[in-house]
Amino acid sequence: MMKYLMLIALLIPFPAEGKRLKHEDAYNREWCASVGGKAEVVNPDKSRTDCLTLGYAIETDFVDKFYEAIGQSVHYSRMQERLPGIYLVLETEADCERLVNAMITIWRIGVKFGAVGVVPIRVWSNTNDVCNSGTKM
Repeated sequence: MMKYLMLIALLIPFPAEGKRLKHEDAYNREWCASVGGKAEVVNPDKSRTDCLTLGYAIETDFVDKFYEAIGQSVHYSRMQERLPGIYLVLETEADCERLVNAMITIWRIGVKFGAVGVVPIRVWSNTNDVCNSGTKM
């Protein structure tokens, strides 16, 4: 009986992350408008760039999913012929430490960008809205 209960428990879908304060799209649209970008731009391959500015193709994601954001920002930059960018959303104090870890990883990654050579992925976040220190990263 216990084996069946454990099997049933494994089959019940659980969200990958805890409850969010707002949906990613809400953060993206608000932030994208504040930087003069265009939200949810359809790419030639039918994927969508979260925020497109004159210089950047930007992926918006929660900081605990930064590793996914890296790949998507590089893909979007290729599709839109812009530099790669990521807007990382923080909702809790714990996210401030996650941002530090994400930044260390992202700074170590260089993206080959045509004749320009290797360029860093530009990162923005709502750090001042969440972290007590108010330190800009």
